[in-house]
Amino acid sequence: MPDRPADAGGVLGAQPPLAHLPRLRAPFDSPWVLANPFAMQLLRGMLGPNYQCKFVSSDTCLNGAEIQSPHREMDPGLSWEPRGYVVNVPLHRCDLDNGPLEVWPCGSHLWRDDVIRGQLGFDDTVQDGRNPDFEWLASLFPSRRVALDPGDVLIRDPALMHRGTVNHTDRPRTMLAICYFRDGLTHNYGHLDLNLDRELYEGLAPHVRHLFSAALEEPATV
Repeated sequence: MPDRPADAGGVLGAQPPLAHLPRLRAPFDSPWVLANPFAMQLLRGMLGPNYQCKFVSSDTCLNGAEIQSPHREMDPGLSWEPRGYVVNVPLHRCDLDNGPLEVWPCGSHLWRDDVIRGQLGFDDTVQDGRNPDFEWLASLFPSRRVALDPGDVLIRDPALMHRGTVNHTDRPRTMLAICYFRDGLTHNYGHLDLNLDRELYEGLAPHVRHLFSAALEEPATV
């Protein structure tokens, strides 16, 4: 293996990107947001028929927010099957100047935990701080910064290597991050009780409710 540099570069600002878990009332309770027909067909094929929504979060990048370290999320590399997916929904134009998501479409979602962390000694979970070793590893592979328009959706495996980048504008860049997990799996980040209570659940469209049936009784973390 080539020697790793002491610092793989990247400019840090004053604060990390912001996350907020909105209550699922209008406009966030729209079936087009929570159960986008295009996304649902793909998720059903990849996760099986009984997948569940784990949380609905904002992903907001302010001017001055730091560039994140490349990272993977939600217990990556434990299974060859996808454990879950994040559907990103832009609330306005997310372009290359206002903090786009950067992804590494190089098969990084298939990297095994026992190899990356166990054999090679990389920590792939650091987001809001420097991680020179993993930044060096990321520099060996091509990446892409993703521009999104309202009406687009981005469906990604949280095990895919990615990061938030710098917003060079004065306007916050905001998109939703909606996480769906395979039936029987979950993660300790994000809780639906912050998005949803019984009254809000009953107010959802009938064909959307099944995505949140585990809101009050979540399966054990696997």
